[in-house]
Amino acid sequence: MNDTATIKSNKRKLIWGLVSLIGPTALLIGAILLYALINFLFAAAEPTVVTGPGVDCMNNNPYAGVCAPQSENESLFADQGPVRTIINVILFLTGALVVITWLPGIIVGIILLATRKPIPAQPSDSTPQVK
Repeated sequence: MNDTATIKSNKRKLIWGLVSLIGPTALLIGAILLYALINFLFAAAEPTVVTGPGVDCMNNNPYAGVCAPQSENESLFADQGPVRTIINVILFLTGALVVITWLPGIIVGIILLATRKPIPAQPSDSTPQVK
């Protein structure tokens, strides 16, 4: 009866130890991949706007070579849609959760895996007994 409780306890410690070790790192990798995918999709959906000093050359502007490059990138401060803002907030909260749980998860995972109790081996009926 005691062995059954020990086996359950060991199994629970194994599962939660591995979740504590792997969970935050997997969440970080997932958040980075999701961030890259979302930004790729939004960048592909936006129309391209050609600006800069070389654009005036295409319009036969005589002052094209004299123009100074723009000092600010307008797309950097452009208003993003509400969907993109919500996704960025969710990704920020996911990153904050990863930062908060990563080191404690490693420590707790190691402790849970190291404190499992050994179970004495019991001979089964199919193994031959040596006398």
